[in-house]
Amino acid sequence: RGDVPARVLIVWLLLWCFALIFSASALVTAWWGLVQLLGLDPLLGSGALFGWTAATAGLGGFGLAAKSFLTKYFGDVARYVSAAPRNIKVRHEARQRGLKLLDELAATNDYERIVLVGHSLGSVLAHDLVMLAWSEAVRSLSIKAGSPLHQALRACESASDQLLDAAGYRKDQPKFLRDDPSKACRYGYQADPKRMPAMLQAYRQAQRVLFKALADTPTEVRGRPRKSAWLISDLITLGSPLTHAEFLIARNLCDLRMTVSMREALQCPPVMEQHRDKTWLFSYEQTKGSGQWRMSHAAAMGPVRWTNLHDAAGPLAFWLGDLISGPLGRDFGPGVVDVNVGIARTHGWLRHLGLARLFTHTLYWKDFLRGIDHKTAPPPHVQALRDALNFLDEDTVEDRLRPEARGTSSAQPIPVVP
Repeated sequence: RGDVPARVLIVWLLLWCFALIFSASALVTAWWGLVQLLGLDPLLGSGALFGWTAATAGLGGFGLAAKSFLTKYFGDVARYVSAAPRNIKVRHEARQRGLKLLDELAATNDYERIVLVGHSLGSVLAHDLVMLAWSEAVRSLSIKAGSPLHQALRACESASDQLLDAAGYRKDQPKFLRDDPSKACRYGYQADPKRMPAMLQAYRQAQRVLFKALADTPTEVRGRPRKSAWLISDLITLGSPLTHAEFLIARNLCDLRMTVSMREALQCPPVMEQHRDKTWLFSYEQTKGSGQWRMSHAAAMGPVRWTNLHDAAGPLAFWLGDLISGPLGRDFGPGVVDVNVGIARTHGWLRHLGLARLFTHTLYWKDFLRGIDHKTAPPPHVQALRDALNFLDEDTVEDRLRPEARGTSSAQPIPVVP
């Protein structure tokens, strides 16, 4: 739909080359058969025609297999994000089912937190559900100035401001248009590597404090009381195609960046505005002097922590790792914790053929030793998923997700908005 990202450009070009080769082979086969049928050239024997036909059939079979494979993993995503009339109803129904489930869980008053996990297309849907559920929940949420919830909100906004500064962000509106060429809005990289780890840790801690304050705030929905104003504490994306958002959900990089800055997609930390006292906030006072504050309809990533597990390989090794996945911090904000899990099979015939990392898109939760050795520690990618889930909400588990704790650096430099 838009500019082709570098990581999938080679695959995109190879597919076009294959399409041209197949078309040429089919034309030659048809021409050769017609010539022989009409008897115009006796030098063209049936053996040569059979060879061309077999080659064309082989290419066609390979093309069908490739189409089936790509449709299975990319096709559903492309259909979901497309605004074509035939897709809108299906997308709406999928969202409504998800929102209904979240509403029913919250209505029971039995849960302390909800962790939303999405894989592949599910990660795109999970992103949308957090955004839509938040925009609905925040309508009835009024925050009294000076209350514990307001103090937690201010602390999170302050941590957001400091994280964005450490990442090199400018918080004012970008100076480009949606239809500008991508080169007009390329990211710059001016993050402070010394400040970033501490600021990210402080921001994640402030997010958790804000979430707990919201979870402890009673509310009323459709005339029925609920013990919590908000229950989604974490968004975890696995193998997310959102890494190719400039290609899948936007026309180009400028369009994507405008989509995020205009709050049509989530940003972590949320998009902030400068208020009268020169502070940058993602909340606003209902009326001047009222002492009642509201959070922005797109501020879901204030209380919701976003962890993204991916297994991205280089563009020249597209068959290794997970081509569909990749880091999200570049496009969706420095508050996203990107974890490159580096999946590799430890058992099976693919490993013995030297293909331990062949297309790992569906292996994020796969424990290769399950049923073989229960005493052995889970592989790193499974442990990373467990750490991201962090069911007991322990700080020590949260700390293990940080790049410096894993002995790695951030997969993508943090961008600056020009």
